[in-house]
Amino acid sequence: MTEAGWQADPFERHDYRYFDGSGWTDLVSDGGELSSDPAPGVRPVVPAAGPEAAVAPRGGTVAPPLVGPVATPRPRRRIWPVLAGVFAAVVLVALVVVVALLVLDDDGGMRDEAAVSHTVEIGDGAWAVAVADDATWVTNLTNGTVQRLAPDEGEVTDTIDVASTPRGVAVSDDAVWVASEGGAVTRIDRTSAEVTDIIEVDGQPSGIAVADESVWFTDRTHDTVVRIDADTHEVTGTVEVGGDPTGVAVTDDAVWATGSDGTVSKIDPDTVEVTDVVDVARGSRWSVAASDDAVWATGSDGTVWRIDPDTVEVTDVVEVGGDLWYVAVTEDSVWVTDRDGGRVVEIDPETLEVADTVDVGREPIGVAASDEAVWVANLEDGTVTRIGRG
Repeated sequence: MTEAGWQADPFERHDYRYFDGSGWTDLVSDGGELSSDPAPGVRPVVPAAGPEAAVAPRGGTVAPPLVGPVATPRPRRRIWPVLAGVFAAVVLVALVVVVALLVLDDDGGMRDEAAVSHTVEIGDGAWAVAVADDATWVTNLTNGTVQRLAPDEGEVTDTIDVASTPRGVAVSDDAVWVASEGGAVTRIDRTSAEVTDIIEVDGQPSGIAVADESVWFTDRTHDTVVRIDADTHEVTGTVEVGGDPTGVAVTDDAVWATGSDGTVSKIDPDTVEVTDVVDVARGSRWSVAASDDAVWATGSDGTVWRIDPDTVEVTDVVEVGGDLWYVAVTEDSVWVTDRDGGRVVEIDPETLEVADTVDVGREPIGVAASDEAVWVANLEDGTVTRIGRG
């Protein structure tokens, strides 16, 4: 039998507990200080002799005396509470980092959160959208009209009859240009909202874009991109591109066109000649958007391609999913519509990751974006959704 004396506390509550030869007592010691703590499940027993000598003298502390042979094990440290504390701290730091990434922009400011501000009824057939400071313009595929919406409230202020089956729409400083598959390009005065000219062409205009003194549109009948002089309204150039071209975008030094055959063509705006063609392999769809440092094209397989405008090579492919149609770009965001998913998706052009997803109406097609808002045309609903950007 173990002799009476101080032993390592078998209950791991203290450094030592006194054993009187027949049982564990309530007398314990920690760092030379004596105290009382009943042993769990054991009736306290007063030790027969010896423990009084363990009382610390005035002015100092002493270790408990050893009445019999006893091991002096190292006090056991409780590691699990420490590990739990460390884990909680790591989780907290991770949460702070995630929240920061979600709400802060690249400059450390608060990231704008996109949210639907209102929806405007315009009738069946809403297709493409163009946005300016003073108004938003929407083509209506079914009834052959273009509607002007107030920039903030979104109410319809004007409805303008144009050539049949209008698809693309673009805004210049003084005019709105509309491409109609019925075989015409219509010019609308931005101030009066009145048609000033209907330019009949031999073909099927679809996408349209404006830059400087030129208007560019895609002709799906002849697989061409056509240039019109914005002042004389005369055709001044035509160039063949990929099969069934739909989308077109312009920058200061290039014109870009997408073909349904899976190509994106770069066109010199002065010579009206194709200078480069990039094959995006999996089939482009309706739209292309361009900025000074990137060209963005949508794919029918749920992908968005980023093309370097200098090398004319695909540098990145963003997997978004869904049935993607139109694309719009601002300085800090890329927006694409998912027709089947009834949503518009925001892509961060720096990280190339999906930054936000906003549910809109049924079958969203056209999209236009500014620093203040994003406008989406919903074909099936016959509505236009305005999304505020903070």
